[in-house]
Amino acid sequence: MVAAIAYFTMASNLGYAAIPVEFQRSNPVVAGPPGATREIFYVRYIDWFVTTPVSSRLTDVFNIG
Repeated sequence: MVAAIAYFTMASNLGYAAIPVEFQRSNPVVAGPPGATREIFYVRYIDWFVTTPVSSRLTDVFNIG
């Protein structure tokens, strides 16, 4: 359920931090406007932080793998 909420958040354009672009591209088609930002979805890392220990523990408990 945590992963479903995380993916919904990313699909809804929520749960991100706007980071200024460090290197501007020379091609004007892909460069974007001056002062452009990139979306870094921090909700993805929250999802990994929550679900990885849970899945690891379940693997240990049920002797999977």
